[in-house]
Amino acid sequence: MAVNDDLMCDILIIGGGGGGAGPRSSAGGAGGVVYMVNQILSAGSYTVEVGKGGAGTRDTDGNAGVSSGIKQSSIYITIDGITLEGKGGGKGVFIGQTGGSGGSGGGGGGQGASTYGGSATQGNTLWDKTTNTYISGGHDGGNGSLLNWNGSSSSLTTGGGGGAGTAGHAATTSGTIKCGDGGDGVFIDITGTSLLYATGGGGGSLGGVVNGAGGNSSALNNQGGDGRVSGSGGGDAYRTGGTVGRTGTGAGGGGGSDYDSTATASDYGGDGDSGINHQMLHLTEDVQVLNKFL
Repeated sequence: MAVNDDLMCDILIIGGGGGGAGPRSSAGGAGGVVYMVNQILSAGSYTVEVGKGGAGTRDTDGNAGVSSGIKQSSIYITIDGITLEGKGGGKGVFIGQTGGSGGSGGGGGGQGASTYGGSATQGNTLWDKTTNTYISGGHDGGNGSLLNWNGSSSSLTTGGGGGAGTAGHAATTSGTIKCGDGGDGVFIDITGTSLLYATGGGGGSLGGVVNGAGGNSSALNNQGGDGRVSGSGGGDAYRTGGTVGRTGTGAGGGGGSDYDSTATASDYGGDGDSGINHQMLHLTEDVQVLNKFL
């Protein structure tokens, strides 16, 4: 991207969402978010990258999302003290493991006294217009656990992937036995419409427990992928929403159900969503959406 003159602009960068694992495994975390307003992008030549979402898997960990960002000479640039890299979301993991670290962390894999959600690595890169400060652009994944029923049987419950707005939810082991929901995303208006970005995926498991829902599950579009339990199919991939031309939201994929010997596709984790890279240029009022996938 060639910039001939210094430009005042708003910038939104989101890494690709992490892929969910399967079967009976945890969800991917959302891509990390960089959002800034009224900043100067200096004249020069830049490389603009939009990261792919991580692929969902079977019998192994999911794949982490790929970072998005703006570079010069192969190095992410810095504006207002913020490095312009939206880190890829953490992977969902197979049973018994800690969730993958990333922009937002993946959920914990269950089957243990406690399995921890992955750590968020994004840092304070999201401009909050209410407090006029940068806040966290990613959150940790939720913990998973192994629940014993009546001392004789057990079921693992996995954690939800973290979102840009809140951490992924931990598995619930009392009352309603449930895998963790994905963390909520954030609503940002950089296109003239407030849209939802960077939601975490919901955890998946075997039968007898409730699947985790993707973050912002009551929203109409752009939720994270739902997890799945036995008999209900595989983990949903991200939900891109109905807006024509959207390139991605950075949502995490849901965790897969238990093994399915009749249709192996049903126990895969869901794919993470691709990232995004927007610059709103105040001088021209044009929105540039760059669709280069790594």
